[in-house]
Amino acid sequence: RRGGRVVDLAAARRRRRRILRWAGAVAAGVAAVLAVVFSAVLPTRSADQQASPPAGSTSAPQPLALTGSVASLTPEQFAQVVRSEEYEVLDHPEDLLACLQANGVSASKPIGAREITLDGQRALLLVLPGGEIGQFRLLAVGPECGPGNPATLSDATFGG
Repeated sequence: RRGGRVVDLAAARRRRRRILRWAGAVAAGVAAVLAVVFSAVLPTRSADQQASPPAGSTSAPQPLALTGSVASLTPEQFAQVVRSEEYEVLDHPEDLLACLQANGVSASKPIGAREITLDGQRALLLVLPGGEIGQFRLLAVGPECGPGNPATLSDATFGG
């Protein structure tokens, strides 16, 4: 009974199935949109552009060498950094948090991080959310980044 009325069990089941079908369709649509966005933002690397270490090498990858005063990445380099979590310089969570706060980043864990050299200067490149769909913040900081010392070498955007 519902509010003094008798509810037809078959009608209630049809209504529930209809709602579940709609929810499934919406979830599938969202998944499809996300797949398209991520495939556009994170393209696969071609064989000649891969920066992987030689076969048999077990050492950590070399820093990604960038030139210029702003950390500018190709889509392949961006995909490489996003898949990486190299916090060599800021390997303790409290050090990373202090560095992010010194750079005005309030709450987020980096999407990716990679050791780089920017015009020969050692740095850590952090990929952060950029505020818009498909946009990311590329924050390059020096090894001395910490409380009260942002050590910002480059602050740029990618995508969007």
